[in-house]
Amino acid sequence: MKMTRRFYPKAGLDDFLGLEVWLEEKAQEGWLLDKIGGGLGWRFRQELPAKKVTYSVVCDPQADALDPKPSEEQMIFRDFCAHAGWILAGTIGEIHVFYSLEKDPTPIETEPAIQLENIHRTVKKNSLIGGRWNLITSLALLALFLVSTQTNPIGVCSSPLQLFCGACWLVSGLFLLTEAVSYRLWYRRARERAEAGLPLPPREKQYFTRLYSCLSLVLLAVGAVLLYQAGMVEYMLLILLGFAALGVVCWQMTAEMRREGVPAKTNKRVSAGAGLALGLVLISTIVLVTAADRQRDPAPILPEEGAYAENLDPAALPLSLGDLLGEGQGDPEVSLTWQGTILLSQEEIRQTQLGERLDYRVIRVKFPPLSGPCRRQMLGEHVDGAAYREDNPAPWQAEAAYRLWTGDQPENTYLLFWEDVLVELTASWSLTPRQMEQVGEAFGAE
Repeated sequence: MKMTRRFYPKAGLDDFLGLEVWLEEKAQEGWLLDKIGGGLGWRFRQELPAKKVTYSVVCDPQADALDPKPSEEQMIFRDFCAHAGWILAGTIGEIHVFYSLEKDPTPIETEPAIQLENIHRTVKKNSLIGGRWNLITSLALLALFLVSTQTNPIGVCSSPLQLFCGACWLVSGLFLLTEAVSYRLWYRRARERAEAGLPLPPREKQYFTRLYSCLSLVLLAVGAVLLYQAGMVEYMLLILLGFAALGVVCWQMTAEMRREGVPAKTNKRVSAGAGLALGLVLISTIVLVTAADRQRDPAPILPEEGAYAENLDPAALPLSLGDLLGEGQGDPEVSLTWQGTILLSQEEIRQTQLGERLDYRVIRVKFPPLSGPCRRQMLGEHVDGAAYREDNPAPWQAEAAYRLWTGDQPENTYLLFWEDVLVELTASWSLTPRQMEQVGEAFGAE
């Protein structure tokens, strides 16, 4: 029984010349290609002693991975190659891999211009068109994310999910852009050589692909940390498992239709339609499950342990109604929302007690360059007809203080800025100088 082993191609499926070099290197190590494709790599069988093997990767733009069986033209082409001493090692979509054990085999493709045309048509069919739309989508979403960070830095930078998505669009856009530019530069050089009747040049080494793989692993690690901080790990696992199951179902559906002899175009349309419908059902289910879970009465928790809580112990709060109005008036009703990342966090606390109300939002900036944009956002957040005016920061022991005015009428809403703590505070009564000092002691000492 011959030993088999799987290897991942070092060249991309659109780098046909690179695949030939890699396959010949594996043959010199004593591994001969046995089967193409599969999520676990290409399968090789051991052939000892190692033989001199010549590989030829040929692409047929008219072929399709979903074709139920080879066309008559493909069968004629394979017979032609077999008569010339070329053995078919395997196919994957438009790619046909042949090898020859002869010392100097006759090349399958002798016209560089025709070879380049077939390669370009195959790459255009599989990568360029879809990659172009993916690139446009990634760049558009990245631009939307960057605009959001300018208009709403607090909401974006305190949301693990938004930060994770922004990083995904950045990495995806950079990878697709470098791949498109790399191929265009190679195609220009290859066309010049083909017009001169010279062999096509090899593609550059896949440095960008390797860098993209490393960045993807780092991104997954960062995303896991961000989602863990927000208590959203279970939802993301649900989403990943759901889409994994969806992928398996669609793949099985496609394979079954191929076995039944369904034409490739029909197979694609049916699979795409079914995948879209099942995807919408999956997303709707996740949204409904998430919404139903958030409507449940959560258990009392501390701010750093979750995103929402009710009936908190006032002692766990940085500032309570009892601190300002005095104890002995009963426990206030308290609700809190919190979210945060490695860049900043925000918590909103609402308290009511004996008809009095105290609401405040606390922004804790962990990345100093965000302090300025966050301050500008908070100063611009007010209802029509109202505006913040600069106030005396001394009673608050703050760096800067602002009070909300509606026309000539002052409101009991304040913005208080310290070095890395920003507070928006609203009270149902006019605060006394002593109470202002207490607020400063509660937040300015952090």
